[in-house]
Amino acid sequence: MITDKITDLSISKALSPLSELSDNYQNSKIPISSEFSINEKLFLGKIALFGNEDLFFEKISNKLNIALPTSPNTTTSNDKITALWLSQKEWLIVMNSSVDNKEVKSLQNELSDIHALAIDVSDRWTTINLSGNKAIDVLSKGTSIDLDNSVFGTGACAQTTLWTVNVIVYKIDEKPTFDLFVDSTMAKFLWQWLDHSSKEYVYE
Repeated sequence: MITDKITDLSISKALSPLSELSDNYQNSKIPISSEFSINEKLFLGKIALFGNEDLFFEKISNKLNIALPTSPNTTTSNDKITALWLSQKEWLIVMNSSVDNKEVKSLQNELSDIHALAIDVSDRWTTINLSGNKAIDVLSKGTSIDLDNSVFGTGACAQTTLWTVNVIVYKIDEKPTFDLFVDSTMAKFLWQWLDHSSKEYVYE
């Protein structure tokens, strides 16, 4: 199972592509938190899963104690793991804590006798968290997806382009709160766009 190990904050911040931007944002602005706030989520482990046969679903359920979602653009979760549907044969597993290499190896070994694959992609994806009454307004400036609660409810996820950046959007709740999973090489660019697009909703 996934462990709740503690990762040194200074090391994680140093490795994060958003550490400087995030710190500057928090220190230089006073957001109206009920309207809009932006943060980086650290310590999240991420595993890309590929498979489709019945035994694959059974093995994942037994190993991770979670049933993979099978309906498009939906998620399932327990107290430690969220599974995001990306396609009929692909899921992103997001964990509340960092991934232990031994645990990834154990999962890979579990799937070695079937046509399936598990890859640790923790370093590939940076997680940007948005919340507030104007979060949808900000996101809607860069995507054509209708993110209103009546259409894109709690637990929904989608792969889309936000401004010019490919992202996975996951809606956590109806406040609304979103997690954006973005390639680490594009994280700074996306953060800067979000910062600029939200200026009308925050004090500077």
